[in-house]
Amino acid sequence: MRKIIAVVTLSVFLFACNNESKETKSATDEGKEKPPMELLDSTLVGPVKASMAAFEKGDLDGYTSYFEDTVQFRWSGGDSLIGKKAVIDYYTGRWKLIDSIKFSNHIFLPVMANKSPNGGVTST
Repeated sequence: MRKIIAVVTLSVFLFACNNESKETKSATDEGKEKPPMELLDSTLVGPVKASMAAFEKGDLDGYTSYFEDTVQFRWSGGDSLIGKKAVIDYYTGRWKLIDSIKFSNHIFLPVMANKSPNGGVTST
């Protein structure tokens, strides 16, 4: 009888220690709203480094090679560039005024903003 009670007690204990949660699914799996910001994996660091190196050389095609055709640059003053061609055209004009540029002490934090701090949605 003691063995049966010990087995039942051990079984109840093991089932009670199950830490698996049903809430471990990501927000997108159940159609919930995405978090305002997400950390992405570090595989995106390589393309960013290559893009910055191309920009330092004045190679605008290399700089924008990883951009989508619908890229958007929005500055705090309200100005914006929409589209890869607009970015190339803008920086072609800017490079006429720049003697040289050098990036140093790189810190990469791959973050995707799903919601603008101003309240607008930035990513779909």
